[in-house]
Amino acid sequence: MTKVVIRYFDYNYFKRTGQSYEAGVFEDSYEVSHPYTEKPIPDELKAPEKVAFFNPQTQEWEDRSSDAEIAASKKQQDDLAAAKQDAADAKATAAEYAATIASLTKQLAEATDAIVELAQATLPSSDADTTTTQEVAQ
Repeated sequence: MTKVVIRYFDYNYFKRTGQSYEAGVFEDSYEVSHPYTEKPIPDELKAPEKVAFFNPQTQEWEDRSSDAEIAASKKQQDDLAAAKQDAADAKATAAEYAATIASLTKQLAEATDAIVELAQATLPSSDADTTTTQEVAQ
């Protein structure tokens, strides 16, 4: 035979993660001790808006939904801070790319100028006077 045993987490872990317990199935011979309990979660704490939390001092289940809201708010703040850092990193990367593009654009302009200068020096110009003058004998 088996039984349901619930592992409860301490308050600091709960505040960090929002997780207050996890259930497992064990053999009936399993001896339950801290941080486990066989005490079932009361039906009134199984509602979706409730957060069941086991208090090891009183050996009772409590509703910590207000603490869960605080934990969710902290998680949102942490997620927002991470998103801000991601945005800052993306901005820095974009600035690096912009600098690289500016450098490459400058190099392309310099190469283009050098090609134009070389072409002007080696190819005949359409403006050049290609007529020859002959002296007329008198």
